[in-house]
Amino acid sequence: MPQTQQPGNLSINGEHPNNIFLAQASLRDSLQESYLSMPDLAISTEEVICHGSYFSVKWNVCNNGALPFFDTILVSVYKQGNPFAGTAIKMGTFPVAVQPLPVGNCTSFTLNLPFASGNIYAVANDPGLKTAPFPSDYTSFWISECDYTNNVSVFQMNPLAGPALELGPDLVVCSSSQSTNILSAPGFASYLWQDGSTNPVFTATGPGKYWLTTMDACFNIKSDTINIVLADTIEEHLQVNICNGTLYYFGGDSIPAGNTKSFLFQSAAGCDSTIIVQVTGLPAIQSSEKLELCTGDSVLVFGQFVEQPGSYTQTLSSAGGCDSIHTITVQLFPGVENTNELRTICYGDSALIFGTWVQNSGMFTETFNNQYGCDSTHTIQLEVLPTVTGSVAFRTICPGDSTLVFGNWIHSSGQFSQTLSAYNGCDSVVTVNVELLPAVNNSEETRAICSGDSTLVFGNWIKQAGSYAQQLTATNGCDSCIPL
Repeated sequence: MPQTQQPGNLSINGEHPNNIFLAQASLRDSLQESYLSMPDLAISTEEVICHGSYFSVKWNVCNNGALPFFDTILVSVYKQGNPFAGTAIKMGTFPVAVQPLPVGNCTSFTLNLPFASGNIYAVANDPGLKTAPFPSDYTSFWISECDYTNNVSVFQMNPLAGPALELGPDLVVCSSSQSTNILSAPGFASYLWQDGSTNPVFTATGPGKYWLTTMDACFNIKSDTINIVLADTIEEHLQVNICNGTLYYFGGDSIPAGNTKSFLFQSAAGCDSTIIVQVTGLPAIQSSEKLELCTGDSVLVFGQFVEQPGSYTQTLSSAGGCDSIHTITVQLFPGVENTNELRTICYGDSALIFGTWVQNSGMFTETFNNQYGCDSTHTIQLEVLPTVTGSVAFRTICPGDSTLVFGNWIHSSGQFSQTLSAYNGCDSVVTVNVELLPAVNNSEETRAICSGDSTLVFGNWIKQAGSYAQQLTATNGCDSCIPL
């Protein structure tokens, strides 16, 4: 592409702007961009539809430059060749009535052209004054631009490119008797619905499956189907729990606890839907607990220390936000009776009291936990019994006699002791001294009497000769024998 100055007919306000393809190198910056702000048209083919003897062609033209396009946009159409490379036949030059075209804006337009085979060239900003092939200096363009490469759109006229048939998405009706118009796309030569009707618009009188077959001017046959369905009756139930005495708000209305209310809405399909709201009142939650304590103790109830038995109630807020009534019953454990115990020991003995051996009289007390964990007092009174003095007995026996001492027969002198239990249960020593008295000598007496006389012997008058003996008690209490 030669870098030469464009001719004078390509000027804006007396300036000779440089083109990215044709501008002088001295008028470009380091990025090869033009120093001057200019418009830049870009054309694209959007749609080509066959209508039998002609085609409708839709283009889109945009201004991608830095300045508005201030003049009428002219578009020339060529067939049977590329006008930039060789000969081509101009089909016509057509003005696009947009003036000016601001920067960043686009405009669309449609032309009806007779059928032509092969590639067809639509050239924007071309007044159609030059005969193909166009000169290489781009003087065939009407207004100077910064880029001409996007001024051309190439398309073909395809007889199979008829209008599109689209009945649209399936439809939902609220009533089985509801009528619905089904619209088809315009531009077809003939229409044939499922019931044989031939109008472009069909009125459906209820749910069902509907279809359409069309033929365009180029004898292209197309079909499409649409379903019309009856919307389900929507009835929703909403169960709500609230605290007794409060309100539930729904659909701009308030519903007291224990009530049910219906609301009518329109669904996404435009049909009526019913929402039934049932509001249930939640009763206050009742809970209780029992606390037991020992007499004289205290327990923490709702932040306060309590010593007396009774019922204490407080209203709290439950997890659901409703009132919760909690009752605490305080009870005393059964009364604890202190116990007493009397113990006696003999002098010199000891007693184990609360883990300690004690020998002296006194009062000893210890505190224990009973089966409820409460304190109970046990008192032991220890008494040392008085000392019991042992007894001493003296016994005498005659020679040959014996005496029973502590279960044994004693025949001789001696001292015998035994420890016995006194009246108070303590030890008492009993001593028995046994003395064997000395033997007593027997006396003998001889008497003589005359015949016929008598003598008093041991209290009896004796006349006859003979030996008479009498056992008497001696002065020491022992037996003494006197023969006569």
